[in-house]
Amino acid sequence: MSEVETFNGPWSVHILDIPGAWEINKVTIAGSAGSDGDHDFPGAGGEAMFDVDGPEWTLQIGVFLALGGDPHWIWSELARTARFDAQEGLIVGVGQQPHPSTAPVRPMVELHSLDPAINPPPPGPPIDFTVPEGWIVR
Repeated sequence: MSEVETFNGPWSVHILDIPGAWEINKVTIAGSAGSDGDHDFPGAGGEAMFDVDGPEWTLQIGVFLALGGDPHWIWSELARTARFDAQEGLIVGVGQQPHPSTAPVRPMVELHSLDPAINPPPPGPPIDFTVPEGWIVR
């Protein structure tokens, strides 16, 4: 478990629309080639999707705490999931580490790889084995 997740290369970052999360969460990117900074959740006026690139960059999810008269941001312990889809390619989900740690991770952010070496082009239309009329002699 870590408060930082590291990525390499080009990714499309999708901040998921989780009810209530937008008020107290932010995504922070560091070390990228132009997307560094805080990104609010969509309900708070943030972008739902943006691209990030760079040889090595990091992602953090911050939670705003206003308890005890000392409002401040803390960084969540993160966990990641991964899946591969023939059409969408490699998709990594990042969310707060659930407690207990054996519980499933609920992604708050999905990252879609934009690297053509990882995501080959989707297959074309299926092969049509229909025999045209007139080809079959009876």
